[in-house]
Parts: sequence; C-alpha cells; structure tokens
Amino acid sequence: MKQRIFVLDDEWDMTYLTKTLLNLKGFEVAYSNQPKEALKILKNTTFDLLFVDLMMPSISGFEIISAIRRNKIHDNMPIIVLSAKRLSDLERKEVLKYNARFLRKPISPSRLFETVEDVLKNG
Repeated sequence: MKQRIFVLDDEWDMTYLTKTLLNLKGFEVAYSNQPKEALKILKNTTFDLLFVDLMMPSISGFEIISAIRRNKIHDNMPIIVLSAKRLSDLERKEVLKYNARFLRKPISPSRLFETVEDVLKNG
C-alpha cells in the first residue's frame, strides 16, 4: 500500500512542486492551500507524513501543528515544517517541541527525498 502524505502550503507553486515530486516517488499525496480546510481533512483522516508551511496568512504553521497534535489520531504522525525564513532560536525550540523536522525553502528534490525517507523510516 502506498504511503500517504498531506501537504499544506498557501503557495500553490510550492504545493504543486512538492506534490508532483512525491507522486513521482510513488507516494499518495493529498494537499490543500487553505489551513482551515486542511484542519477539517486532518480531523478524521490519517496520513503517514505531514508537510506544513510555517508562514501562512490566516493561521500559522505552529497553530496548525498544535491543533493536529491535540488530536490523538495524529500523536505520532511525522511532521516536516517548511519555511523560507530563517528560524529564530525560539522557533527552533517550537519545532522540536512538536517533534517535527524543519526544511528551509527552496528545497532541492534530493534533499526532499532524503528527508522524507529518513522521517518515514526513523520518525
């Protein structure tokens, strides 16, 4: 069975690129550009991995992750945080608090695949 990944990024081009690359590697990918829509989907649907953009207009990536972690079905779902900005020390601690990984945009396909493989294998 294909591993399922959810991508949440308000930038359509980033969502499309990530989705396309992951599809080429054989993953089943669901996606959204709308944080509130994503929360509805994630409320009752499980995935093997979540990509979430940190900076979105209506809800921050940290708010999304916090809401997801409160849902018991997502306690152990690996999360990769994406952002074009350099994280402050406080933001780095926040990423670690949620047991997530961080990738800085832009991301090379090889770095994306290496990180996905490692996260799915080792959590």
